[in-house]
Amino acid sequence: MGFGLEYLEPALATQKSRSILVVDPNGMTDDRVRDLPKGIVSLSARLYEKNS
Repeated sequence: MGFGLEYLEPALATQKSRSILVVDPNGMTDDRVRDLPKGIVSLSARLYEKNS
């Protein structure tokens, strides 16, 4: 599964009433879904550079 789900699940498991619901585990084939992490990293890098 994408988006670092393996890191988010244990973190949310420590909090009551919080969980991750994967609606369509096979829906990761869409280009926009696969490109989302790249976009987040790119935007984060730009924000980090502005604040430096």
